Amino acid sequence: MSGHIRRRRDALWFGAAALLLSAWPGAAQVTLTVDSPQVAHPIIVRDFNGSGDANVSFGNSGATTAPVQVVSGGVSEMTYNEALGDPRIVWNDGNGTYDHSAYPHARVRYQQSTTARGNPQIWENPAIGGQSSNLAATTSWTEFRGDIPNPTPNGSGFRIDPFSTTASNDIFRLDYIMIDAVETIGLGEWDRGGDLNGWTVASGTNISVAGSAVTGGANGDLQLNIGTLIDADKYGYLTVRMRTTVTTSTNYAQLFWGPNGAFSEANSLRFGENDGEWHEYLFDMTAEADWTNANMRVRLDPFQVTGQTFEVDYIRLLAAIPEPSSVALLLAGLGALGWFGWRRRSK
Repeated sequence: MSGHIRRRRDALWFGAAALLLSAWPGAAQVTLTVDSPQVAHPIIVRDFNGSGDANVSFGNSGATTAPVQVVSGGVSEMTYNEALGDPRIVWNDGNGTYDHSAYPHARVRYQQSTTARGNPQIWENPAIGGQSSNLAATTSWTEFRGDIPNPTPNGSGFRIDPFSTTASNDIFRLDYIMIDAVETIGLGEWDRGGDLNGWTVASGTNISVAGSAVTGGANGDLQLNIGTLIDADKYGYLTVRMRTTVTTSTNYAQLFWGPNGAFSEANSLRFGENDGEWHEYLFDMTAEADWTNANMRVRLDPFQVTGQTFEVDYIRLLAAIPEPSSVALLLAGLGALGWFGWRRRSK
């Protein structure tokens, strides 16, 4: 298959530079856009990397004390040392801070110390009956992805009920809360220190997860791999925010995809910038014939040579991206909300 890679510009896209790049032989039918404002970024409600992230109230019915909260390494850990009925954790940032109708899709990465206390719940704040979603009871780090029913504008924050029954000597850990304008999977957020988010690294050196990124070098064929199966018919867009020290185009990064991890050069795309700066790469996979079915996997090779270093901020899957005109309206209408999406990501 012949392929094309392009960086493109629209008059609505605020003067982004335009450049058509030549296609690498064997590249698939994937359109690549660099630093496009067409991507709708999440609002990061809390990621526990900022000084104000620990500010919560604990509205526990019948409680005499709140849980002990410790924030460290990008995680808030809340320990319930005594019996607390109907435990609640509330983030109240002021009426009108969040437009729940424009950002109806919630993502929460969390972990419980036990599943015996039942499912957590997430609510809009102020909490209204019928505006909550159940999370799974789990002792594994899990990213919940779902809609909060009947979303309304002018919200002040969110509420999480970490357990559905009385908590006693139990722990609830929270990595982040994000809300999205479109359905999104945080395939790799790397927000919790030391946590590879289920990814494995082959031929890597000095691999670390800190400061909301995975970083390292290589001593061979560097590969970042994850076993998560993707519904390619639903999620047609992939974004990667990364930077490397690579300066030559022959050693750029390479993205692979294939059913159940059957990767090949034919189903791959090389990409990258040589300025050492952060860039976001938007892969439009919707025209790629082999991006299909619910058993797709991806692999990222940050570069093709040893002696270099890489940093990857996030890898996300999106079910849609707004049309350019919609992006202009979204940015104009939401104004100050735009900074939330990049607060943690400004490196």
